[in-house]
Amino acid sequence: MATRIVEHIYDDLTGELITGDGEQLRFTVNGADYELDLNVENAAAFRAALAPYIEAARKVRVPRGRPRGKTKLEGLNPSQNAQPKGSERLAG
Repeated sequence: MATRIVEHIYDDLTGELITGDGEQLRFTVNGADYELDLNVENAAAFRAALAPYIEAARKVRVPRGRPRGKTKLEGLNPSQNAQPKGSERLAG
């Protein structure tokens, strides 16, 4: 016996089944990433609504790969066995 799995994509705005073409849109606002599945008409409306903001905005170059952030430990005293200020030492 064969198993058939069918995936249906629904427009996240209207809740209607997307038949034919649809789009998955990803965007970021205030550092939060979002994703929407939209039919062609709603995807066009989304872009049209954002167009004035995109035109006024600056593009930001996102570095590729893993960020190489540095940790700065202030108030570190070598005699404290490299324990940052405010951290607790576990007995044992």
